[in-house]
Amino acid sequence: MGPVYFLSITSCSVFFLPAAAGEKIGLSITVLLTYSVYLTIIAENMPETNLHVSYLATYMRVLLLVNSACVMLSVIVLHIYHKTNDCRLGRRSEYVIRILRMACLIDRPNQAAVAPLQDNAAASSSQELSWPKVTETVDILLFLLTFLL
Repeated sequence: MGPVYFLSITSCSVFFLPAAAGEKIGLSITVLLTYSVYLTIIAENMPETNLHVSYLATYMRVLLLVNSACVMLSVIVLHIYHKTNDCRLGRRSEYVIRILRMACLIDRPNQAAVAPLQDNAAASSSQELSWPKVTETVDILLFLLTFLL
C-alpha cells in the first residue's frame, strides 16, 4: 500500500510545479504510466477465478482515472498560461478569480493602508490580472481538489 499512497501524493503534486518550469506534463504522464504498470502487476497477481473484485485494484483504477484527469487539466492550465495579453479576461471571470485568490490567501487585501477613494479606484485598475496569475489560482484549486479525492 505504500507505493499507492506515494503515487497518490505525487499525482497531486503536479499542480505545485509552476507552469513556466515545463515539467508539468512530463511528471503527470510519468505518474499515469506508473499507475498503469502498477495496475498490470496487481492484475497479474490476482487469481483468475475470483468472483469479487479486489479493493486495491478498484482503488488503482479510480486513481488511474483521476490521474488521467490531472493530465488533461495540466494541459488546460498550460494553455491558459501561454495566452497572450491581447486575449482579455472577462469581467465576471476576473471577479471570480480575484475572490478565489483571496479565499486561497494568495492575495490579501491591504487593510493597513487606507487611501482616498480616487486612489483606490486607480490602484484597482492598475492591478490587472495576468494569465500567469490565473493559472497560479487554478493550480492551487486543482491541487486542493485532487488532494481531497
